[in-house]
Amino acid sequence: MNRYNGKPLLLLPADILSPLPVAECFDDIDFICGENQRVRDEINEYFDLGGRSKIRKADILDYMHRSKTFRQTLISAYKSFPAQTYDFDADPAGEYIWLQAARDYVDKFPLELHGLTPGSIDDVLSVTYAICHKFKELIEDNGLQDLLYDSKKKPKHERAAQLLFFGIADSYCTANDIDLSREINGGRGPVDFKLSRGAVDKVVVEVKLTSNGQLKHGIETQLPIYMRQEKTHKAIYLIIDNGHPQALANFHKFYRELTIPLKSKIDVIEINGTYTPSASNA
Repeated sequence: MNRYNGKPLLLLPADILSPLPVAECFDDIDFICGENQRVRDEINEYFDLGGRSKIRKADILDYMHRSKTFRQTLISAYKSFPAQTYDFDADPAGEYIWLQAARDYVDKFPLELHGLTPGSIDDVLSVTYAICHKFKELIEDNGLQDLLYDSKKKPKHERAAQLLFFGIADSYCTANDIDLSREINGGRGPVDFKLSRGAVDKVVVEVKLTSNGQLKHGIETQLPIYMRQEKTHKAIYLIIDNGHPQALANFHKFYRELTIPLKSKIDVIEINGTYTPSASNA
C-alpha cells in the first residue's frame, strides 16, 4: 500500500515492461509511423466509420467485446512490434535512478538553506534560486551531468533532467527542514516543478534541454500560461545545454528581443550540461 494516499501499488514483472518507441532521428520517425500505420490499417478493416474520420475508443472497446477475431488481430498487431524489455540495471531513460542519485549528491554536497519568513515570496524565491544554482554547480563541477546521458553517451529524454532536478530540490528541502510543497509533473500537466508555501507564495520552474525545439515557445508562451494557472508572478526558466550550442545562441538572440515586463517575471538560468569525460579519461 502507498503510505501517502492509502491506495494499492500495482507491481508488474520487469520482463514485460518495455519503453515506448521514441523517434530520435528521421529514420526512426519513418519506422514508427510505418508501424502505427500498419496497426491502423489492420484495425480499420473492421470499422465502418460512416463518414467519420476518427475511430472512437468506445468503438474499439465495443469490437473487443463482440469480436474474437478483432481481439486477436489487435493483439497480434501490437505483439508483432519489435519491443525490447527495459534494462533496469542501466536505466538508460533515467526513470528511477534519479531518486537515489539525488539523495547521494545532497549528502555529499550539502547546501544550507535559511529559514523562511511567513508571508514572504522573496524567501521562497531565494530558496528556489539557491537550489537552482546548486543544481547548476552539481552538473557543471561535480559530475551530475553523467546522469543526463545513457551508457553510450547519448542524451536522455528531457524527462530524466526534470526528475533529477526534482530529486535534488526535494532532497535539499528535506535536509534543511524547509516546509515547502514540491510538485512535479514531468511534461503531462501545467508545470514541471513548483516550490510553494500556502496559496500565495509560489515559484514555478520550467526545465528545458537545448535539444528541445521549443526553447523559444517555452519562455514566450508556456511559462506565462503556467504562471497564470498557478497565480504566481515569478518563474525560473532552467535551460540545460546538452550539446546544442546553436540552439542556445538562437535563444539568446530571441531573448534579447523579448519585452522587459516578461523578462522581469521570468529569470533564465543556463547550465552547461554537455558531456565531458572525467579528468582521468580526458
